[in-house]
Amino acid sequence: MPHAFANVSDTGRLMIVYQPAGTIEEFFLKGSRLANPSSADLQAHYRAHGLEIVGPPLKLDVQT
Repeated sequence: MPHAFANVSDTGRLMIVYQPAGTIEEFFLKGSRLANPSSADLQAHYRAHGLEIVGPPLKLDVQT
């Protein structure tokens, strides 16, 4: 299910629970080791864990 998260305030909190966890811990561990990844590197990393980046990044029009 395609989805996205956006923090549109000065502060925010987000708690995510993965059930079943699958390889999500490995995804975050290996992802934290990527130094200046290209779009292709990120796409390959996501796909290796059963995930896919879809669509362009969110563009937020926040009125302050």
